[in-house]
Amino acid sequence: MSVNDEEFGKPQINKSESLRLVITGLTVTMILSSVLGVCVYFDSSHKLTSAGQAIGAKLTIPEYFAAYSDAIRDADRQVTENAWQMRDGAQVSLRDLHGFFSMPLRKKVLPQQIRVPGDPRDYREGIHQGIDFYEARYDEPIYAAAPGVIIRIDRNYAPLTKTQRDELLMLCKTKWHGTPGSVITPSADEPYGNVLDKLSGRQVLLYHGKNEKNEPIISLYAHLSRINDTINKGDIVSTDCIIGYVGNSGTSGEVAGNMQLENHLHMELFVGGMYWTPKQEMEIGKRQAPERYSTLQAEVLNELCRFIPPQPQ
Repeated sequence: MSVNDEEFGKPQINKSESLRLVITGLTVTMILSSVLGVCVYFDSSHKLTSAGQAIGAKLTIPEYFAAYSDAIRDADRQVTENAWQMRDGAQVSLRDLHGFFSMPLRKKVLPQQIRVPGDPRDYREGIHQGIDFYEARYDEPIYAAAPGVIIRIDRNYAPLTKTQRDELLMLCKTKWHGTPGSVITPSADEPYGNVLDKLSGRQVLLYHGKNEKNEPIISLYAHLSRINDTINKGDIVSTDCIIGYVGNSGTSGEVAGNMQLENHLHMELFVGGMYWTPKQEMEIGKRQAPERYSTLQAEVLNELCRFIPPQPQ
């Protein structure tokens, strides 16, 4: 029997058909590789950017928070490693907080009970950098406005005396013509240093992550009466965590020994080195007409009520 006879009855593949099969096989392989590549890329991208925290992305720490550089870098690592506990701050900016922050008080707050960031503060010739919540009772619990890491907690707070506070306020008007330690006025020479910090009383600061520009998102809570004993610097806190209690530390009420005078929560929301305000640039440091100011108060309250919890998948 010849070779041809032995191969008789088996499928015969000519060169043209063989080439077609090879090309088809290569095409299928390329398609599968492409799909697999997309899946791998998507999965990696999701892991690297959960809650807007790109692993290895360089965090830009503004001069205003230079004193907290090490604490912020440590907190950034924690936020990145625990992204599932955090909120996505990628799109957060001074122009639009994107509902990132929630109300720090559980009681109902009315617009007229709010002092707006960017208001003039004549008693120290400065500008108000935060949101004031008045009508809050002394020792009322304060909650984190967003999940974050504690980068400052004033356990060893030392109050000013009336003489010290009066001197600082006098110098703000007669020497510095502003409040040293604020965004627009650098700290004074020692022994005065960061005057705004001294006037802010007992504080807690939280780091919440960074936006897509690698700017830190930070919240500050001031004038606290006391701090939650169970939390410490470096701890991750949720919005269910009480970080402190409403007080009047740093105010005229504290130096007068009157717990019912000037007690309120002061909260500052920072993106990069600047505090958030609903005011237009030309309005900062100036008073607005009552109708306009009512609108600004409502905008502050609305911003803190925008957060919508993500739905379970």
